[in-house]
Amino acid sequence: MTGGKIQYSLSDTSVVIKLIGKITWDQSIELNALFQCIMSYDTLKTAYIDCSDTSYMDSTMLGILVHFKRRSEEHGFHVVISSPSEICDGLFNDVGLNKVFDIRKEPPPELNAFRELPLGKDVTTTDIEELIKEAHEELMRLNEKNRALFSPVVNIFNIKNKRKI
Repeated sequence: MTGGKIQYSLSDTSVVIKLIGKITWDQSIELNALFQCIMSYDTLKTAYIDCSDTSYMDSTMLGILVHFKRRSEEHGFHVVISSPSEICDGLFNDVGLNKVFDIRKEPPPELNAFRELPLGKDVTTTDIEELIKEAHEELMRLNEKNRALFSPVVNIFNIKNKRKI
């Protein structure tokens, strides 16, 4: 599978989001929009991110997960990473997400039928650039190693934005 897809299932108190295949910045706008929608549900208590079938995840997606985790705490619900693939487990340890998330080896609960998150909405380049920048800023806040690793990415967007003025 070259691309990735995102599926979700909602119940009254939980949501399960499956990240399948290669999950990259291409799906970032849609996933971020789903996260914002989820945070508007008053009855939700737990969000499970199922990474069992994730073959790759780039740094933008890792940053979006961290951003969602921070925002979900403000809304009073818990985020669980469920059954991460070996690849995700390594990424989470490398970037420090294992210290941020509740990561469980067991699969998430079975809810209703899964729906596929539609991808490819019309978005501007500016929207994508801003989301990529914010995602990497989230990763930089986690630890010094990430600050050194991801600051060049953030600096590129900062320089680009200064040139627009």
